[in-house]
Amino acid sequence: MHYNGDLEQKRALISALQLLHRRGVSSVQLEYAIVKARREGKIRGFKRDGGARVSRATIERYRDQYNAETSKMKHNSAGLMFNFLLQSEEFETPLLMDSILTDTSHKLSPLISHFVDNFGAKKGMYDKEVLKSLVGTFHVYRKAWSSIESKTYIRSILKFERHGNALIYTDEQEYFDPVSDTEVNQSDTGFVVPFNMNVVMIGRGNNNELLKFGALHGFAPYPNGVEQLDSFYGIYLVIYGMWQQLGTTIYAKRVPTDKARSEFYSEGELDADIERRLLTEIKKQAETQL
Repeated sequence: MHYNGDLEQKRALISALQLLHRRGVSSVQLEYAIVKARREGKIRGFKRDGGARVSRATIERYRDQYNAETSKMKHNSAGLMFNFLLQSEEFETPLLMDSILTDTSHKLSPLISHFVDNFGAKKGMYDKEVLKSLVGTFHVYRKAWSSIESKTYIRSILKFERHGNALIYTDEQEYFDPVSDTEVNQSDTGFVVPFNMNVVMIGRGNNNELLKFGALHGFAPYPNGVEQLDSFYGIYLVIYGMWQQLGTTIYAKRVPTDKARSEFYSEGELDADIERRLLTEIKKQAETQL
């Protein structure tokens, strides 16, 4: 949910402002908190600093004088207040309660709710609305497990789908690995949640006993829940069998769903720009561990 200016949202905003006033929250306190969050880039849908801002007088006018049915609210100022209250635990209102990630339209949704309640970032910069930017299909590139010391790579198909308010992922790979002389046909499915300025994936294999943990970052463009992401980086950790479990760096790029194909790349076969991006990220990850 984000501000779109409909009547229901106008009513909810006025009601939330009036509730805070009854609790003794001054317009000055609220103005300061909104300005601070905007300065830090923490209000979804609004760029850091710049653009519309909300004054004490504006807050009081919306709270005391506006009738949602008859008043024309400025979209930017109303949206700034509305989106701030959607994510504000400091100024807890029904807007925050309505935005909590709970949904039962997918069997994994209860896990999402429990994860957010018990392990979620309490002051995270990303909220669940950000996840809308991921919806769609990506090619995910990483080093091949079977030949980790060579410049061989794997491309899998990563799909993000919304089920109500829940974001569910499926990662599929079907290819022939000439190094190990193996036909690979695997997939895993799980849930996706925001955590601070990262996105976390947790899932398990659909046709074998494995657990996958993914941490996604380096998004382009900045996810806001409206614009689609073009690409991102991240780390996968797969727990499978009795072998040593190693993490692997990934680079993902959006593709049309009907063009998505998994692939194995021998040395020299991967697109040079994608290989450069992936190796740069691998080097960066390695340097942080030295």
